[in-house]
Amino acid sequence: MFKEKLGNLKLNEREEILMLLERKWALEELMDALDSQPYSDEEKKDLHIRIVADLEKNQVAYKKWMSDITEKYHWKIGDEARCKIDFNTSEIFIVQQSE
Repeated sequence: MFKEKLGNLKLNEREEILMLLERKWALEELMDALDSQPYSDEEKKDLHIRIVADLEKNQVAYKKWMSDITEKYHWKIGDEARCKIDFNTSEIFIVQQSE
């Protein structure tokens, strides 16, 4: 695995991405717990649709945030790479699987 530091996020940038990630995690948790809830099949289907829609909106916001940040700081991130953020230090790294 290849890991390279891209730079540091500002506090507000770190908080923005953390909020998006926490929302994603919460929606995924809701999706996982949906079957164990005492709702009718129709209610479960409706909730499932709403959760999926929220996940899609969140994904669009995440991609926009990433696009805005990479453009702002002129970071180059390949299609196969992913980013890792150290929320303690606000450092952002590019992580790529070695072939």
